[in-house]
Amino acid sequence: MKATQIHLGCHGIPARCFKVRGKAMPFCARCLGASIGHLAGIPASIFLKSVGWHWLLAGLMIMLADWLLQNKYKIYHSNLSRLATGITGGFAVAALIIMLVRPLISAVLQ
Repeated sequence: MKATQIHLGCHGIPARCFKVRGKAMPFCARCLGASIGHLAGIPASIFLKSVGWHWLLAGLMIMLADWLLQNKYKIYHSNLSRLATGITGGFAVAALIIMLVRPLISAVLQ
């Protein structure tokens, strides 16, 4: 498999990817945003006592709404919008995982 064939679980549609030196990245703006959100959400969730469930739900709903508007209703957004909604959704997923895993780790360490 060539490096250009690796999409890391992403569709990699060139129109939805940021370009570096005129060449499309192998992952879309939303997946890039989700990765950034994951990287930010993990340490934030570890060092903050708690992120409210309502904030996590809001982050996930924002990304879901953007995706639904694009795929079901054919309302297209810019790559910056996809990046922003990906960051909010990725942060929410990472924070949710930490919230669910934290009690398990505490129980094992006691």
